Amino acid sequence: MQRYEADGASFQNDARYLNPLLFWHEKKDSYPQLYQLALRFLSVPSTSVLSEQVFSGAGRISTKDRTCLGKTTIEQLVFLQRSLSKEDAMAVTPEDFREERRAIL
Repeated sequence: MQRYEADGASFQNDARYLNPLLFWHEKKDSYPQLYQLALRFLSVPSTSVLSEQVFSGAGRISTKDRTCLGKTTIEQLVFLQRSLSKEDAMAVTPEDFREERRAIL
């Protein structure tokens, strides 16, 4: 790290290093640990599967039959849907919700 900081001034004035990925690719042998760290933080996920799953889940929750659900309620339901594991979700029964509703009312 100290060697990188000492070399930093010369890097700042070099137009070749305006692209951080190119910079770290060229310096990977000089700074192998910083190279791995840079790749971790500069990389973009190559898939949007998670976001598609979240939107799909929100679409299943927010249907035309549930138009009275507010934005906050939908956000909370999506959060719960993503947070619960399948085992946890299978353990919850409709009776659990009925008991909860009776307790509230």
